[in-house]
Formats: sequence, structure tokens, C-alpha cells
Amino acid sequence: MTNEQGFYRIRSLEEIEHCLMCYDEVSEYPENSECSYTRYFFPDAFAKGKRLKSYANDLFNLFKDLRKEHGLSKKMEIPKEYFTLTVENALKLNGTTGNGIEWLTTNHWREAIQILAMLNQKYLWRSLNT
Repeated sequence: MTNEQGFYRIRSLEEIEHCLMCYDEVSEYPENSECSYTRYFFPDAFAKGKRLKSYANDLFNLFKDLRKEHGLSKKMEIPKEYFTLTVENALKLNGTTGNGIEWLTTNHWREAIQILAMLNQKYLWRSLNT
């Protein structure tokens, strides 16, 4: 017999903060390097004490504002895959493998979210027209 399990999306500021903290402290990239994602993509900023976790409130508000802009009124839930891809977009596009900026701004986060939304719309459009 199988047990039914609830699978929740990201629903709170605290959950966003925890996910970002994992990029700062728990994750390892590249594998077996003992280097976190944040440190790998932004080594100078990381050395100066910058952490993605500090953007939790900004990201929460960006997602909330973008939902309002698109008329979404249900309680906010961010699919974990969507959130992860947003973070990875921000890191890869702007860190050492991308534009090489020193550290992210709120505008970089907004751009990462919007790029993913645009790609999702194109994919949905294609799937509806095939």
C-alpha cells in the first residue's frame, strides 16, 4: 500500500530564506569542490560576506508583485523547480560564467524571474499549437 503525501510549493518568506541559505552554505558546486554555489559564482562578494539569503525578502516581494501584475490572487505558492531555475538563472547569467558582475541586485533577480516566465510562455504556446 502506498501512502499519499502532500507536496508543497514554496509558500513563505522563511522557506525562500532557507532555500537561499542552502545555495550559500549547504550546496556544493562543482561536485566535491567544498565550494558553495554562491561562492563559486560570486567569489569576491562571498569573501566579503555577501550571501543570497539576504535577498529572501526582495525575492518574496518580487514574486508577490509579479503575481499581482498578472492577476493571480490565490495564496502564493512558488513551484520549487521554478524557484530553483530562477536562482540558477541569476547565478549563471550574472556570476563568473556570465556577465561577471560583483554581486546581484534586485533588478538581476527580476530579470531572472522574467526570463523564466517568458520561456514558460513560449513552451506553453508551442505545446498548445502542436
